[in-house]
Amino acid sequence: MISTLRMRTRLTLAYTAIVSVLLALLGTALYVALYIQLNQAADVDLRSRGNGIVQFLDRQEERNRISGLPDQLREHAELNSRNDFSQIREGDGHWIYRSPGIEALDIPAMTGTVYANVRGGRKEYRVLHREVDLSGHHYVLDVAADRSEYVEALDGLGSLLLLGVPTALLLAFLAGLWMSARALRPIQQITDTVREIDGRRLAVRLPIAGSGDELDVLSKTLNGMLDRLQRAFENIGRFTADASHELRTPLALIRGNAEMMRAESSLTPVVESRALDILAEADRMHLLIQSLLELARCDDATGGSFEMVDPADLAARASEVGHHLAEDKRIHFSVKEPKAIFPVWGNYLALSRVLVILLDNAMQHTPTGGEVSLDVTSSAKECRLELRDTGCGIDAVHLPHIFDRFYRADSSRNRATGGAGLGLSIAKEIVIAHGGTIGVESIPERGSTFTVSIPSQTSQSCSES
Repeated sequence: MISTLRMRTRLTLAYTAIVSVLLALLGTALYVALYIQLNQAADVDLRSRGNGIVQFLDRQEERNRISGLPDQLREHAELNSRNDFSQIREGDGHWIYRSPGIEALDIPAMTGTVYANVRGGRKEYRVLHREVDLSGHHYVLDVAADRSEYVEALDGLGSLLLLGVPTALLLAFLAGLWMSARALRPIQQITDTVREIDGRRLAVRLPIAGSGDELDVLSKTLNGMLDRLQRAFENIGRFTADASHELRTPLALIRGNAEMMRAESSLTPVVESRALDILAEADRMHLLIQSLLELARCDDATGGSFEMVDPADLAARASEVGHHLAEDKRIHFSVKEPKAIFPVWGNYLALSRVLVILLDNAMQHTPTGGEVSLDVTSSAKECRLELRDTGCGIDAVHLPHIFDRFYRADSSRNRATGGAGLGLSIAKEIVIAHGGTIGVESIPERGSTFTVSIPSQTSQSCSES
């Protein structure tokens, strides 16, 4: 459960837990220390009073005044300006003196010199039990002191701890949230920056604070990796473009020679069939090279400058291309133009290319007599294109990969249609370059729906402001 929490929450909880343990230990230690000190202070007072009584008894023994000892003890107690809780008896149990109030104390039977806490009504007392021998006489002495002030002090400390510890924990929790947020802010900045980096924005680099700490080392390491990735992407794009350009010349030569062979009237049927195969494969190679060049341009940019594009112009272009493609296969094609016009910021030729790719794909996989429809809507938020067909559809297992380069599903795209598996990839690259999204929903044997969404100029202006 804890492992699923965010790092900031885990750090805050760990910090709060550590502080709570420390406060609990500190509070317990403080309470115990005060308890011991108060008992020690009471014991010192009781010991001093006990020693005073023993010295008084000793003097009376020397003067042989034992018979008047109770009255003398009573006078001695009255001279002391404190609450007197004491009692003295001889070894045979005869009481020599008992001060008022001590009879109400529940003093247990004890032997030797012992300190104990006893109850007396609603109060608690500290008692010193002591046995002494003086001039052949054995005396048992009990001296008590009221611990009410000590108990009140302990209760006050306990109440303070009960109120202070939760308050301190709350402050510690809030401080932990603030400290963790401050400590993790550079990591969040790194995460946000890395999230924005893709194949088109490999030039973006992580900020380096210059502190030389672990985060700076991480940023420098990631920047080094991005440098290597950028060089690799540039090399791959340059190689694709250069190879495609270089292949044009030999391909043109192959096609020219094949056409010259067909022009010969003395060709045998077998040779003429081979020449037709060469021309067909040359055409396929030409389409593949064109697609590779277009992908190379998409990886580098969108293939042209951006401008204000009217969704109505896109609908008109789609209607022109769609009706031409549908006429060859006798497919019913319809276009629903936008009622409102909110222009998009993009490249008209590139967006038209997306429509051509999607229309060609739909026409190829819709049987004769089927239907293909394009719905173009425009709003202040986006320009939305929905292309529906009643074709063979796409199996669910292929949908996640339908926009991958060179990916061809047997149920939707095959070699017989002449596709190289790059058309939808090119469409996706163009849409992404315009800050839009492209997706597909399909039901096998019932058709597919491709959806393209391009942000309107109004929504882009609002987001930039």
